[in-house]
Amino acid sequence: MSQINQNNQKQLPSQCEVLIVGAGVSGATAFYSLQKAGVKNVVIVDTGKSGQGNDQGQTTSQHAYLREDDVNQSRVFEYASKSGSAVMDYPTSTIKMMVNLYPSTSKDYIQHHGFNGAVRYLKLAHTGLQIQSELAQIAFEKEQLNENLVQKGSLYVCEEKDVEDFKEEFELLKKLGCKGVELWDQEKVWKHAGGPQTKFVLGIYFPNDSVINSQLFSSKLIQNVLKIEPSYSLFENTPQVVNVKTSKEGFALTKLENGVVIKSNYVVVCTGGLFNDPNLAGILIPCYSYLVSLKEPESTKNDKNRLPYPNSLNFFTWGFTHDWCLTKGHLRCSGEDHFSALKPPRDAERCASLARWTVEKLPYLKDSELNCDKKYGVYSETPDSTPLVGTMSPQSKVCYVLGCNAWGQASLSYSASLVPGLLGYTNLNDDQKDSLKLLTIRRFALLKGVKKQQTPKL
Repeated sequence: MSQINQNNQKQLPSQCEVLIVGAGVSGATAFYSLQKAGVKNVVIVDTGKSGQGNDQGQTTSQHAYLREDDVNQSRVFEYASKSGSAVMDYPTSTIKMMVNLYPSTSKDYIQHHGFNGAVRYLKLAHTGLQIQSELAQIAFEKEQLNENLVQKGSLYVCEEKDVEDFKEEFELLKKLGCKGVELWDQEKVWKHAGGPQTKFVLGIYFPNDSVINSQLFSSKLIQNVLKIEPSYSLFENTPQVVNVKTSKEGFALTKLENGVVIKSNYVVVCTGGLFNDPNLAGILIPCYSYLVSLKEPESTKNDKNRLPYPNSLNFFTWGFTHDWCLTKGHLRCSGEDHFSALKPPRDAERCASLARWTVEKLPYLKDSELNCDKKYGVYSETPDSTPLVGTMSPQSKVCYVLGCNAWGQASLSYSASLVPGLLGYTNLNDDQKDSLKLLTIRRFALLKGVKKQQTPKL
């Protein structure tokens, strides 16, 4: 039978076919994709519980950095002990965006990747939305699906000073092939996004987007795989991974903090911000995730300016200074963050600012401002905010799935679905080969960690 092991380190296997490190959305998707491809003997490990990440508050010596005796590396994650997916308490901790939205403006993205690169991103993100929606239907029971997958779309909003840039964005999105996108006028925006006090005057609506209970999604998808494939195993609450490498004999070796070494044909690293491989220097940027959760007062249920109850669209402000959504009577808001997790967190300052902004836009929440939940965690971003996937050289047995799990969740799910093809267990189709021109980690070929600067054959 499939194994589910919690805090049972002695049962960690000494070897397997594929080891997946990290049981969040990316790890769960890779786990499912390998099972669907017919690969046997796959193990997935996580320092916390599947879907939740590490939120146990361990000291940095246990969880925040690669140890010096392993890699001769200083304490690069000195202040990090919680993953970005584990920062909020139920029910708002679980909500993540599934969006077909660029991680920057269309114009900025085109400057990084060209027009064709921008087209590729929208195409793969849309496919990622479809993949995640299909997997949600596999993961959840029918009665749970509507509660945990809200397919109402996303609304990107701007104020008067940004109207011209915003209209240009809308026209660019249409030229790039963004499916079903609509331009909403002021009246329609006010109806959905909190009324005239928000000062939002224009909106771009993305009908295919969703919000999802991503923690439960990941956990249930893994459980589903374990029921189907008896050779698969899940290990939760394991010691931190401190090193992954390819041996001279051509195997992947994964070392845990307790000294256990797991040998596998491949290792797939889906760890977000809590594992820092020196090979990723210049490729992975550690960042903090600052969030607040304000509970809707019962007395405001008839307030005409409140957001639709019980679940809302995803909302984003122009320039991504804020994003938020309402679910189960809690408004969850996060703010723009470019403050490196290599420095101490500014959670008190950033979260207080988020709470003030939320109440300014939605005054009916003012009574909750002082008592709102304020948390932070760690995630990782890539230099141009695009997910990266694959091995760093044809000889490497270490496959990475990297990127931000906020508005990049759909594109991350797509990236994780490529794992069987990238490891040689299946063949990549033409669309997948084309998307790798944007997603392959080997486009950072000049960095030290990417060995034998060789472009993948597509």
